[in-house]
Parts: sequence; C-alpha cells; structure tokens
Amino acid sequence: MATTKDKVEHILKQGQVYRDNDEELVLKYWEMQGLHLSETQKSTFISKCTGAEDIVRQRRIIQGEGRLLATEGVRKGRSKKAKRYQETKGYYYVPREED
Repeated sequence: MATTKDKVEHILKQGQVYRDNDEELVLKYWEMQGLHLSETQKSTFISKCTGAEDIVRQRRIIQGEGRLLATEGVRKGRSKKAKRYQETKGYYYVPREED
C-alpha cells in the first residue's frame, strides 16, 4: 500500500504545476481519493479557499492557548499520534499536561 509520501511524490512527478502550487497538489491528491469537483468548484478552491494546513494550524494555536478544546479522548488520540510521529522521526517527545 502506498504511503501519503509515495502518493505525493507520484503527483509531483506529473507536472511542475503540482510542485509550484500547494492548492493544485492538494486538489489532485483529493481527486485521487475520489473527490471530483466541477471546473468552477476547482477554480474556487484554488483561488479563494483557505488551505487546510492554515486552518488546522490556527485550530492548534487556539487550543494551545487552552481555549475551545477538543474532548479529552480526541486530545489523547492526537497526543498519541504526535508521539508516534516524533518517535519515527527521531524527535524527543515531551508530554504535555493532558497526556
């Protein structure tokens, strides 16, 4: 089974547009997963929509301030996922209070 990295690399090999434009890359990735948008919807997504990474980053900042938190179960799941990621990358993991 191909990893996310493998899939992204496959898309990047398909053309410079995917290397130059993150929105085009994300849209192509999601299309490979079954999301099919009209040309108008694609244009709106590329030109007007805030990127998923930016939205999630802002959620992390807000919740990092201790506001508008997810449920305890979700926080624990995110913490475990972060710990696994850090361990695979060789990072030192420092647990937060809610771990």
